[in-house]
Amino acid sequence: MSDSPGRASPLNVPNAISSLRILGLVPLVWTAHAGHRTAFLIILLILLFSDWVDGRLASLLDQRSVLGARLDSVADWLLYAALGLSVWWLEEAVVRERIVWFAKAAWLVAGTGTVIWVMFGQAAAVPWVLAFVTLTNLEAVAIGFVLPQWQADVSSLRHALRLRRG
Repeated sequence: MSDSPGRASPLNVPNAISSLRILGLVPLVWTAHAGHRTAFLIILLILLFSDWVDGRLASLLDQRSVLGARLDSVADWLLYAALGLSVWWLEEAVVRERIVWFAKAAWLVAGTGTVIWVMFGQAAAVPWVLAFVTLTNLEAVAIGFVLPQWQADVSSLRHALRLRRG
């Protein structure tokens, strides 16, 4: 592999797959919004499988790179965000009904994960802690957007929506 002028570098296959995963989020979200559950599931499975494949190919082809790791992380993060939005569109009633319990569980997981990390040095819990705290804080931001003015002791987005309706 040469980076000399005039010679193109070979295609980095894992980076191409990660890029395609990012582009694949558009049809994933569209199918969820349109309520096409089967198409949504097929696209989701393809995206999840391609995530596994790009990591294996990076090792097998010795095409690991900082750019590749970042692309993979961005694709993962965007997939999780797209899944949250998609689940909302596909199962709004179920999400609304259970969101208060999710927020409470998030703080329990975040607290427990942090204690495990600090006391026992088990950093494996950190990504879960960050994910749950992020989602819980997104709910807090949503509550702020829903309410016409700040109000204390609003336990969930569902509660905020009820307060807004009067």
